[in-house]
Amino acid sequence: MQALFSPATGLGLTYLRYNIGGGNDPLCGTGGPHYVCISPSYHATPGYETSNGTYDWTQDANQRWVAAAAQSMGANLFEASSYSPPYWMTISGTSEGGVGGTANLAPGYFGSGSGTFADYLTTVANHFNTSFGITFHHLEPLNESGQNWWPAGETKQEGAAFTLVGQQQTIQDLQKSLVNKGLLTQVAAMDEYQEGVLNSPAQTTANEFYSYDSATLGAMTALNTHGYASPLGSVALATSALQQGKRLTMSEWGSNDTTGQEISNQILADINLTRPVAWTIWQPDWPGLVNIDYANQAFTQNEAYYIFEQYTRFIRPGFQFISIADPQSLAAFNEQTKTLAIVTQNWNSTVRNMTYHLSNFSGAGAGAAVYQTSPAASFASLGSVAIVNGSFSYTAPANSVTTFLIGNASYAPQAMIVNDNTSGTGNNQFNYIGAWTYNGSQAGRYDNDSHWSNSTGSYYTVQFSGQQARVFASMAADGGIAAFSVDNGAETYFDTYAPVGADNVFLFATPTLPQGTHTLKVRVTGLMNPASSGSTVVADRIDVVSLTPSAGQGIYTIVNSKNGFDLEVNSASLADGGLVDTYQDVAGAKNEHWNLMAAGDGSYRIVNVNSGLDLEVNRASQSNGGVVDQWEDSGPGALNERWNLVSLGGGSYRIVNVNSGLDLELNAATGLIDQSQDVPDATNQHWVLLMSQ
Repeated sequence: MQALFSPATGLGLTYLRYNIGGGNDPLCGTGGPHYVCISPSYHATPGYETSNGTYDWTQDANQRWVAAAAQSMGANLFEASSYSPPYWMTISGTSEGGVGGTANLAPGYFGSGSGTFADYLTTVANHFNTSFGITFHHLEPLNESGQNWWPAGETKQEGAAFTLVGQQQTIQDLQKSLVNKGLLTQVAAMDEYQEGVLNSPAQTTANEFYSYDSATLGAMTALNTHGYASPLGSVALATSALQQGKRLTMSEWGSNDTTGQEISNQILADINLTRPVAWTIWQPDWPGLVNIDYANQAFTQNEAYYIFEQYTRFIRPGFQFISIADPQSLAAFNEQTKTLAIVTQNWNSTVRNMTYHLSNFSGAGAGAAVYQTSPAASFASLGSVAIVNGSFSYTAPANSVTTFLIGNASYAPQAMIVNDNTSGTGNNQFNYIGAWTYNGSQAGRYDNDSHWSNSTGSYYTVQFSGQQARVFASMAADGGIAAFSVDNGAETYFDTYAPVGADNVFLFATPTLPQGTHTLKVRVTGLMNPASSGSTVVADRIDVVSLTPSAGQGIYTIVNSKNGFDLEVNSASLADGGLVDTYQDVAGAKNEHWNLMAAGDGSYRIVNVNSGLDLEVNRASQSNGGVVDQWEDSGPGALNERWNLVSLGGGSYRIVNVNSGLDLELNAATGLIDQSQDVPDATNQHWVLLMSQ
């Protein structure tokens, strides 16, 4: 537990998933209709409802002990999941799965009323909250439910198949049951085994989420995915979650790799492409972080453990990921502590020379502390490397992951400050909804005043015109977990607990958004750190950054200046190679909307919202007339899928392919989109970016 959860001597993990078990048929192994018993080594998790209407809260003591111990060490975000309904709710009579891997929840247990599967899950969640001291922020009723590899007789309890209709019904049932019980917990779904793309075969996260109806999408606030058996990272999933306003979580990943190469590759790809708000492993020995001797209750760490530690020990709650040009590196910044962390990998058989430029930061100090895991070192402190004229260089050894910590780094863009007492519903005003208290005499807080609330569900909004909102407020011993969102999008949680109070500190920044009018929302979740004495959220000040040199990330319509039509994927194709042309604006047409995702070096991926595929130059052509179509993201090396936006003023841009250096243009002869050498004042090569509503 110390190795996993201690922030001082271990990985310092803060996010934990708890499996609400389905239990085991007590007559298992006796023959007839009773299947073989679930093996303890294959997750024979006890259920709390041992028979219809009978609950035994002493069950599953070991897993509860783990959850409570993790919480005592600082884990502050807990999610419940279910791998199978209780065995007696199933068609097969076992929580191993359905006969032949078929859907297994018996028809009589759908619904949200007493005695249903949804009622079982929410009853357990409620009991954890009231009796066990753990509040689940989300509850996931499904696990790899599109697969047929959970058959009765396989001695495992790791999943249960549901049809697509059954998935949607279960999600809606669960949300109704949570509301009926008045729980803070929200619905997550669907924990499919593979991230996938929208045109992939069925039974991937992207495909199933794309197929959900509006009622199902409205019932869930989080999209959970696993990262197995798929290309690393999924811009399709990132785009779908952004478009639907859902929290995206990498909720399970593992492999048998003990070197750490696979976990490092997966983290980099997911953070840069899939962009989850949380990322978690399956088990400590899958991935192969540790070797466990269960008989003697002992373990040893593999190199993969220390590779994971290179990330988890330094990129902590309070850090925000920032763009970095090197696809083999990850960067995160904590404005409270003025700390910049850069993690870089080198899985080559030779050394790798790198130079990092810190020109966007001031006062970055004289050196960067170096920590490294390699064949010669296991999370070793290697002194520091000098920062000279705002940059530093380093030679990373073969097969290594290195972390650089830079202190005293400051980043302060020019901004307009809006005080919490500037209230109203207009631009640059705080609009308070629910129960908020104002104190006009508080030294240390911005302008010596603030608002606060510990009323669950209360929130404030600030409408602003610009590209970013930066939130400053207090952290305290009674601080709760606040939820931040922008433009009705997905929420990001931030824990405002601090053992020693601090005022007017940076908490959160929105991404760099499309230039325009946006709305920030900050909500009191009612969730709290186990060490906190309350769930208070403070409102103090918002800094509005009005102009930045970039176009801003987000979903746009891209309008050709020549004909006034929208860039679109023809016939809403989901296929690789789908043709791209222009068409008149059609309300709700997702094939006319595009997600601009910063690649880190100033260029963008331009991802179609309908297909989840990248705008690309076919076959990486560097010739005039090269066909532009859509294609599955091929990773950081595919420069034909990357584009530079060159501002022409007034919201108009040239869109230039990174690989060819040629402009995106409307071909007057064919009506299709291709690339061509820039021609001054050629409006068919000019595009207006309009923020999607």
